[in-house]
Amino acid sequence: MGKKIAAGVGFVVIFILAYMIGGSLTRSGFGLPFAILFFALLIGYVIWNLKGTKKTILADPARQQAALSFNPPADRAYLYLVRKGFIAMAAGMEISIDGQPRAQLKSPQFTMIELAPGAHRVGAAFVGGAGAQSKGDEQDITLAAGEVAGLQFTPHMGAIKGSVTMDRLNTAQVRQIVQGMKMVD
Repeated sequence: MGKKIAAGVGFVVIFILAYMIGGSLTRSGFGLPFAILFFALLIGYVIWNLKGTKKTILADPARQQAALSFNPPADRAYLYLVRKGFIAMAAGMEISIDGQPRAQLKSPQFTMIELAPGAHRVGAAFVGGAGAQSKGDEQDITLAAGEVAGLQFTPHMGAIKGSVTMDRLNTAQVRQIVQGMKMVD
């Protein structure tokens, strides 16, 4: 029911804005139909970009507390996946590890993945229309037993196509960045 109310409010806002802009454009010969078409295309573009973005599911308090302990089991490693920044913050970024989807992050959010020590391949790419307009990134990482490491994912805008980059974070950087952020499952 909430989506129907949001859609209804959105259409009312679009109509009011279109009427206001259309009224000023009437004197220049464009009129209300142009304004309505413009806003309809704008809203359609935003919806296309967000298609495929999943609903955020926050980690339960016990899982978040375990993640914020930064204390992996002796035979495992913790990898923190972090996304922050303003660019495309509502668009879902799919994170895969060793070819398997493991998380989808919006900004500012993080998650923690417990992994076996060794080499892993991490990939990051937007979903939906945002994915069609940007190039993902992949990176090989090697984790030691008991290690705490992180990757920060940053989208970049380009003239024709955007991109995603990932930067390796050490334990101290992860601790500082995730403070106060929402952890997702």
